This record gives sequence, C-alpha cells and structure tokens, in this order.
Amino acid sequence: MSSAVSFDDHVAIVTGAGGGLGRGYAKLLAARGARVVVNDLRNATAVVEEISSLGGKAVADEHDISTEEGARGVVRTAVEAFGALDAVVNNAGVFPACPFLEMTWEIFDLMQRVHTYGPYFTTRYAWPHLVESGHGRVVMVSAKATLWGETRHLTHYGAAKGAVLGMTRQLAMEGAEHGICVNAVLPSALTSVEHPRARELARRVGADPADREQVVERSTALAAAVVAWLCHPDCAANGEFIRAQVGEVRQVSFSMTHGINDPGLTVEAVRDGFDAILDPTGAAVLAPLWRNQAPL
Repeated sequence: MSSAVSFDDHVAIVTGAGGGLGRGYAKLLAARGARVVVNDLRNATAVVEEISSLGGKAVADEHDISTEEGARGVVRTAVEAFGALDAVVNNAGVFPACPFLEMTWEIFDLMQRVHTYGPYFTTRYAWPHLVESGHGRVVMVSAKATLWGETRHLTHYGAAKGAVLGMTRQLAMEGAEHGICVNAVLPSALTSVEHPRARELARRVGADPADREQVVERSTALAAAVVAWLCHPDCAANGEFIRAQVGEVRQVSFSMTHGINDPGLTVEAVRDGFDAILDPTGAAVLAPLWRNQAPL
C-alpha cells in the first residue's frame, strides 16, 4: 500500500480561496497538513473558520492580488504567520462574459489585471521564499477557454489565461535551477446546480443533483486532488499543462504538424498545401524544450 500524501510543515498560499475551486484547494491542502493562507476579497475568514473547525491551520488574507502592493501583502501574510512559503496556487479570478464589440478597455484590463498581473505579482514576491524552500511549487490556473474557444464572449478571459500558459513555461525553465516547479492546471468543477450538465456531472461524482452543497463539494474536491499533487515536493513535473475535469486528468499541450517544407515557397504553394499544413496526423507535441522532446 502506498503512503498517504502529506503536506506537514509546508506553507501554501491559495488566492481566490473564498469559494468555489479555490476553497476546495485550500481545504484539501490544510486537511493534508499544510498551513494555508486563504486569500480572497470576500469570505476568506469564513473558509479559515471552516478549516480550523476541521483541525487544520490557516489564516485569512484580503489583499487584492491584482495590484503589486496587494500581491506583496499576501506573501507577507504567509511569511509573518508561518515563517516560510513552499507553494503558491494562483487561482484568483473574475468571470464577466462580454461580447467583443461591447468590450471596453476597462473590462478587458480588469481581466488582465486579475488573471495575468495577479499571478505575475504574487509569484514574483513569493519567488525568493520558494528558492529558500528548496522545493518551491507554483500552480498557475488557466482555462479551457484559452485552447478550445468553447464558450462565447470570453475573448478577454481567453487572452489572459493564455498569457498564464506562456508564463508557466518560462518560469518553469527559470525555476528548475532552484528546485522550483511551475505547472498550469485547466480545471472544471460544478460550482452551480444550474449548469446544463448538472445531473450528468452530479451522477459522476455520486452526488444528488438537488443537493447543491454536496455537488459543489465533491466536484471541486476532484480538481483539488490534482492541484494538491502539483504543490507537493515529490511531484517533479515542470512546465506541464494539466486538464482536470470531474475525475478526468489529462496532459494538454501545443502541437506542431509536419506541414510542408518548400524553400521556394509561394502564396500558391501555401494555398495548395494548406490541407497538409493543418493535418494533425503525426503532429509533434511541444513539450518543454529543456526535456529535449520537441526541438524546433
């Protein structure tokens, strides 16, 4: 029998942990022994009280991580409360859908500040402490909107979450020499029983669709298991994108087709060869280059 995964003596920050998936991440990490900073503009104290009632250790933090000073503040909270920092889960987010032609600069900028600047600022100020830890872990939270374009009116959201994937790969390369691993998760959970697939997903997690609390709790716990493992020092993955959806866990990556190779390329050659350019058969997975799996 394999041993249980423990986070004893580890300190983790979870941003946006006042509800939904973030609350699930914070609760699971605390249940496994981590000391957790629960960051959110709302409900952080309630989640800490919930964790404490179950015997876990956590502190609340209400800094706004979309600002540099706020991100510095949440890291300061962790170090002052627990004396160290081993892992950061960059989960905080907002989700205002908006048709592209109605999208003002203010709406677009809000998405970038929360979903791109927030992870940048928080990780930037956490970085020295993660280096000191010797086994620092960063989990970036991206989204399927970046790769699938499945939901309408999320251009601003997809753009911000796409930047997170680029940040993941680059930071993974820089962090490797310090023992820091940086990965991204693309999670889905049922946080509302009004979801069109509520009954199907509820059955999948063994919950009653009429019991909203049970459905949310069980579906978020499945994604939390993936995030928790990516936070653990025994997890050596670095620069990976992991899809977590109601118990299904898969690697996601970019790929490059064989395409065409024509030193005398013309517009006509591109036109005539475009089907071959787009043909995914035998495409190469673009894994992190330092693993020497996908040279350009």
